[in-house]
Amino acid sequence: MGSDEVRRISRELRPEMLEHLGLVSALTELSTSFARVSGLDVERRFSAGLPKFAPETELAVYRVAQESLTNVARHAQARRVTIGLEPGHDSVVLWVADDGRGFAGAPREDGGLRSMRERALLVGGALAVREAPGGGVEVRLEV
Repeated sequence: MGSDEVRRISRELRPEMLEHLGLVSALTELSTSFARVSGLDVERRFSAGLPKFAPETELAVYRVAQESLTNVARHAQARRVTIGLEPGHDSVVLWVADDGRGFAGAPREDGGLRSMRERALLVGGALAVREAPGGGVEVRLEV
């Protein structure tokens, strides 16, 4: 495998937006295109002055946001979703909350949810999935 091939693969694994614009701009673009495609109302709450993150941390946060939004579109029957990124205590917290139907019982730990947990663990983070205030689901990643 040549170096061009390796570069191509890593580009596919790490979205160019993330590479060139940084995490907040990439999440803004992701949520804007999600709103356009899904027809859902998306509110963004991104704190100013977030620290610089390691590339693998940025990628994990971006992919968890992406998977969370995909799950909202597939399962939630929501009208509104809020995505936030804010500083925690020596960490950053990403959260995605919807006003959909929530879980019928415990969430199933399959496919998307399992991959989000694995991404969180790989960068030393913690993922929590719970009922959102006012119904729906909230996914929270602290890393």
